[in-house]
Amino acid sequence: MTDSDSSFDENFDEEIIIRNFKAESELILNDLLPQKSEERYKLTHQEFIEWQRNNNTTSMAENDLLVYFKDLAANLKPSTLWSRW
Repeated sequence: MTDSDSSFDENFDEEIIIRNFKAESELILNDLLPQKSEERYKLTHQEFIEWQRNNNTTSMAENDLLVYFKDLAANLKPSTLWSRW
């Protein structure tokens, strides 16, 4: 390994350390959904939050999600359930 390789490794390590993962993740999340889908996603999320409120839970554990989708299945077709998932 040459001195320049060692210097490169040190600089690379410093770049990793100073990255702001919170800021990066917020940028990714802001661009994650297509604009056309964002409103529908937010509405679906709000419906889930309302279901949680009505069922006295704040959990997103697997058991709670199974019950949520069972409840949805009473009124929705499988293709719609898939899109909600």
